[in-house]
Amino acid sequence: MNTYIAFLEDFPLKHHSSTIKLAALTFLLISFALLYTRRAATPRLKGPPSRSFLFGATRDLFEASDPSVIYQDWEKLYGAIYQVPTSLGARMIVLSDPKALAQFFAKDTSTYQQPLFSRLTSRRLLGDILLVMEGDIHKRQRRATAPAFSVAAIRSITPVFLDHAHKVSASWNSSLKLASGKAQSAVIDVQQWMTFVSLDSIGKGGFSHDFESLDGKTSPIMEGLNSFGSAKPSFSVMLAFLVGPRLPWLFTKIPNTRWKRFSTVTKAVKDIAGQLLEKAAKEKELLGAEVNKSIIGTLLRAQTASSSVQMSIDEIVAQVNSLMIAGYESMSITLTWGLIELARHPDVHAKLRAELRHNLGDQDPTYDQLAHELPYLDAFTSEVLRLRPASAEMTRVAMEDNVLPLTEPIATASGTYIDSLFIEKGMTIRVPVAGVNRSEALWGSDANEFNPERWLIVDSTDRTLKAKRETVQGYRNLLTFALGPRVCIGKSFSVAEFKAVMSIIARDFTFEFPGGPDTKIGSHRSVLMRPKVEGEEEPRVPLIVRRATPMG
Repeated sequence: MNTYIAFLEDFPLKHHSSTIKLAALTFLLISFALLYTRRAATPRLKGPPSRSFLFGATRDLFEASDPSVIYQDWEKLYGAIYQVPTSLGARMIVLSDPKALAQFFAKDTSTYQQPLFSRLTSRRLLGDILLVMEGDIHKRQRRATAPAFSVAAIRSITPVFLDHAHKVSASWNSSLKLASGKAQSAVIDVQQWMTFVSLDSIGKGGFSHDFESLDGKTSPIMEGLNSFGSAKPSFSVMLAFLVGPRLPWLFTKIPNTRWKRFSTVTKAVKDIAGQLLEKAAKEKELLGAEVNKSIIGTLLRAQTASSSVQMSIDEIVAQVNSLMIAGYESMSITLTWGLIELARHPDVHAKLRAELRHNLGDQDPTYDQLAHELPYLDAFTSEVLRLRPASAEMTRVAMEDNVLPLTEPIATASGTYIDSLFIEKGMTIRVPVAGVNRSEALWGSDANEFNPERWLIVDSTDRTLKAKRETVQGYRNLLTFALGPRVCIGKSFSVAEFKAVMSIIARDFTFEFPGGPDTKIGSHRSVLMRPKVEGEEEPRVPLIVRRATPMG
C-alpha cells in the first residue's frame, strides 16, 4: 500500500538556489543510481518508453486523476505483464496476469516484501505495524489481532455502525428542515460526513473511544490528516515519492514539514492509545465480554499471551495507530464513492431503496440480514469495492529469485515467447489493484461501468469470465483487500460497516450533483486517493441531498 506518499515532505530542493548545490545533489543522485543499478536477469519486457531519466514513465501515474486508467491502457498495448521505466534508469514489472498474481500473493511477506522506503517511513511514523512487518513478526502480530475481526466480534459491534449512520441521518434531516422551498434540499459535502462516521465508528466500535465528530467536536487526528491531506502535492513531494524508493536511506533522512504534521497526528493517536489501554485494563473485569471482543481487548490479551502471539506495549500502541488511521481513511473513501455512485445512478439507488424498505421497513438490519439477506445491497457493495478500491495499487520487492507462472505465453521485448517469468532478487513488482478489478479479460466489455447487476445475473458469457476470475482468489475474486498472508485483516469489519451505513442513508435520502449528472470526479492524494469533484481545490464532494419519498 502506498500510504507513505502522504507522509513525504516537501523536499527542500526549491530552497537551494545555488547552482553548485544543485549540481552536487544531481551528482549524488546519479552516483547512487550507478552504484546500485546492476544488469537485470529478469527478461526485458514490452512497456511504455521512459520520458526522463529522473522519473522514467512514472510521473504520469503520479499526476493522473485516476492512475488505473493508465494501467488499463498499458495493458491493452503491452499485455497482462509488462515493464515500466522508473526513476534513475530502473524499471518495475507490472502484474495483471491471474496465474502470476496467485503465486505472487502466496509468497507475500516472504519472497515479496514491502519496499524498504515504505517500511522505513511507516515504521518511523507509526511504529512496528502489521501493515509493514514481514515474516515471523507479521505472522505473530496477525495471530494476536485476528480474534478482534471474527464474525462474533463484528456482529457485536454492528449496532455501533448503525447508531452512527442514524446520527448522520438526524443531522441531515435537521439541515433539510431549515431549507426553504418545496424541494427541501441542501448541498452537503458528503465526504466530510463520511470521514466523521468512519472515525467515530472505528473509535467506538474498535477501541471504545468516542471522538464525537458527528456531534461537532474536532479531533487532533482529523485536523492533522486534513492539514496535510488538503494540500496539493508539489513537485518536491513527487520527487520524494518517485525517487525515494531508489534512495531510501537518503530521502528518509531529509528534514520535512509533512512528516512533522503527520507525527502530530500519530502522537495524538499514541496518547489516545495509552489512555484506551489503561482504561480498558481497568474496566476489563467490569465489562467482561464487551471489552474482550473489541480490538482494544484483543490487543490487551496479546500483552500477556503466550510467546506465539505476545506483543509488547509499543507494538500494541503501533497497531492502534495503524488500525485507527488506516481504517478511518479507507472506509471514509469507500463510503464517499458509494454515495457518488448513488448520485450517478438513480436507477440503482431506486432498486437498493426498494429492497431495503421491503425487507426492513423502518427497522434496523441485523448483522445476519446485512451479511446474507439483502442481495442487492450485497451486489452494490461488491461493485463499489470492485470499481473503487481505496488502495488502487500495491508495490513489493523480490527478496530472492523467483519464477512466476503465466496464464499464457507472452512475448518479451526481443520477440521471444516465454511461458514463465524469472524475477530476480531486488526487482520491483507493481500490482495495479483497480486495473485488475476492471480488467475486461476478467469482467467483460463493461468492466469500467458501474453495474451491480453483474453480481446477480449469471449467463453463458459470464460463466466463461467467472472461470477466469476464480483464479483471483480474493474477496469476491477482487484484489481490493489483497490476497495471501497479507490479505486485509479488517475486510469483514469494512464490509459490515459499509453495508450498515448504506442501509440507513440510502433508504432515507436521495442524491444528485449540483453540476448535473455529468459532473467529473477526480482524485486527491492524501493518505490514500480521496475522490473530489473536479474543480474543487480541496477533496470535497458536495451533493444535493433530499429526503426520499416516504414509505407508503
